[in-house]
Amino acid sequence: MRISFTFLSVAETEHQDGSIEYASRSLDNAETGYRTILHFLDDPHFAKHLSAPVLAELGEGAANLRAAIDRTKK
Repeated sequence: MRISFTFLSVAETEHQDGSIEYASRSLDNAETGYRTILHFLDDPHFAKHLSAPVLAELGEGAANLRAAIDRTKK
């Protein structure tokens, strides 16, 4: 999840520098990370190996990541 937040930070910097294409790529990478996290959270095969507190923490982190991605897209 941390890498996705890093990609968001890079996207913001690239956008500020006028590198719109690179910013878009970094934002796409953050989206890919988000989708990967959701895949593991939504799949009982993987989620059953995680404790309830870990699932809650990952769910909260995913929600924060989604919100950050949406803010960056604006």
